[in-house]
Amino acid sequence: MTKIEEVLNKIKTCRKNKGFSHEYMAYKLDISQASYTNIENQTSRLSAERLIQIAEILEEPVFRFFNEQVNNEKEEVLEASNDIRVLINELVKSKDTQINILRKLLEK
Repeated sequence: MTKIEEVLNKIKTCRKNKGFSHEYMAYKLDISQASYTNIENQTSRLSAERLIQIAEILEEPVFRFFNEQVNNEKEEVLEASNDIRVLINELVKSKDTQINILRKLLEK
């Protein structure tokens, strides 16, 4: 399966999961139903602009339709960011504790 076939299959699956028909997609894209069908069937070429429009209609980020590895890498980055955020918060708490201890020592 080619990359474009994978993208179009993911678009089709997402469209079906949301209960959207070819007619609905065509209406939202301001094209004929046959034109939309041709896009999904790869009879017509899918432009980047049209892909962005389709993603907006499906309320999905464009990257959702690409390789799962991209999605997995994004999730890994988000998880790492959350881990870093937790560590930073712990360091700030530790710093605050140390400052309070030093203040108490200075007051004596």
